[in-house]
Amino acid sequence: MKAPTGRPASSIAREGASGPLPPCGGEMEREVKPRSAGPEADETRPPPLADSPPRRGRESRGEPPLSKTRPSGGTADSDDADAPRRGRDERRAAFRLGLDAETRVAWALRLKFWTILERRWRCPMGEIDLIAVRGRTLAFVEVKARDTLEAAVEAVTPKARSRILAAADLFVARNPRWADHDRRFDVVAVLPRRWPRHLPDAFRGDDMDLPRRGRF
Repeated sequence: MKAPTGRPASSIAREGASGPLPPCGGEMEREVKPRSAGPEADETRPPPLADSPPRRGRESRGEPPLSKTRPSGGTADSDDADAPRRGRDERRAAFRLGLDAETRVAWALRLKFWTILERRWRCPMGEIDLIAVRGRTLAFVEVKARDTLEAAVEAVTPKARSRILAAADLFVARNPRWADHDRRFDVVAVLPRRWPRHLPDAFRGDDMDLPRRGRF
């Protein structure tokens, strides 16, 4: 038997036993070598991306950088966030101080045989701290908690007096049973560690001057 190449099969078998057979066609397989980089390879590569221009900040324009902190050391955001809370705390403290002062004055009036009709009576004209009656006298009392008597007196401004007068008229109109009583407008100063100072008949509708002396 002969191989397709015209050579005896025994010869082909001996060659196969001594070494690998060549590929079909009798040609040796060529070794694939990596393609060397050269001018032609550079032409096929995409051009490199151009560097993006640097960002121009305030420093490049000669301007100082922005600062997020205030000179005092606190940040604007924290100060703005704390402002509502501080305002609420201050209002609550003032409310508690005023309520305590009115309670002390109410008990001081009761010890003088006054009957408390209203506390913090409110109407569209404003608010009256205390309304008390004794005998034929109906007193509208303004309470001021201050460090000194002079500061308490000055706190009852002409605008506050006008408000109290208007509110008193409305109270009597809504409560006709007190219409025949004599009206009186008092101021009581609540001072630290002292008994409340009472200024009876402190002002009237035709005379807005406040006396500087008075006590229970």
